[in-house]
Amino acid sequence: MEFAIFLVLLVILCVLMASSGQSFFSNKRDDTDPPNDVSGMRLFIDYRTGCHYLGNPMGGITPRFDANGDQICDPKAGSR
Repeated sequence: MEFAIFLVLLVILCVLMASSGQSFFSNKRDDTDPPNDVSGMRLFIDYRTGCHYLGNPMGGITPRFDANGDQICDPKAGSR
């Protein structure tokens, strides 16, 4: 009986995780990923400023910098 309850809760949890559109465990690739792998990071872009931020599965977020140490920002964003 306890195993059946556990199994039902596990199935519900799996359905909820699969139905959420913001999973860090997806295999969608972006330009933060190395060749032939996924970084586990999530790319956020501020729609007003165009500045890039990286998020991790634990909830942390940090600005995304280029090789020169400048924050990456799309120049055309924020203009109306």
